[in-house]
Amino acid sequence: MQWRQQMEAIRNALPGQLGVVFADQVEPEKIFGEEGSRDRIYTAAVTFWAMLGQVLRGGALRDGVAEVRASHRGSDSTLPSAKTGSYSDARARLPLEAITQVHERVLAKMIAPSTLLEGRRILAVDATSVQLADTSANQASFPQPSNQAQGCGFPVMQVVALFDLDTSA
Repeated sequence: MQWRQQMEAIRNALPGQLGVVFADQVEPEKIFGEEGSRDRIYTAAVTFWAMLGQVLRGGALRDGVAEVRASHRGSDSTLPSAKTGSYSDARARLPLEAITQVHERVLAKMIAPSTLLEGRRILAVDATSVQLADTSANQASFPQPSNQAQGCGFPVMQVVALFDLDTSA
């Protein structure tokens, strides 16, 4: 099989739309699992994309499993179990080095010289707040707003984000 065909086969096997949207930036064909591992549903690349989708959605393990199951529907392959054990084990098998390499590749693409304003980065700033669970640890780190009566609200965390207008990162 030619290299390009192998790359397409890997990309086509990825769960959900994340692989379609981010494949050129992440390069999933460079995500390797353990050498000599047996044929699995949760390959390193499939596990990575399921995990990324789970994180981006703020979901639980079952959300990653649901995405993988959805990608197998309508195919000739066996539908994976809805239980999260195999997916959890697959996440633990992902080599940290592979995740670090993905991170470095994405960063390198994001910080490439800009085509805007003679190579200068243009950043937009946005801020918001989110309510957190009412735990003593959250109360200590993120107190309630001063306009709320003590014990009648939730801790509030302030969030600030920077957006690169050239890369949308």
